[in-house]
Amino acid sequence: MLDFVGGDETTALAPDIVAAGGDHHVIGYGGHVHEPAQSLVDGEFSYKGTLVGRYTELQELVALVERGAVELRTSRYSLDDVNTVAERLEHGEIEGRAVIEP
Repeated sequence: MLDFVGGDETTALAPDIVAAGGDHHVIGYGGHVHEPAQSLVDGEFSYKGTLVGRYTELQELVALVERGAVELRTSRYSLDDVNTVAERLEHGEIEGRAVIEP
């Protein structure tokens, strides 16, 4: 699971939706992980924190966007296409961002 929100509400979803042996990657931040150790053991899943860039890089990117120097390319896909999209990402076939919508 890729969690770009990282809030209490989304981190709490892991025990119900992450398969045994899976990972809940927390990319966004602002919340907490409140899980009893037993649910991690029973569910055989783990939480992983993923930092994408440094804060100064984010500030530089925002400045570039404000100057109009960056063009954001976003493609939207249905949840049914998630496996195809993951495969395309793995092979470098998606330019910009891929957004999965429920």
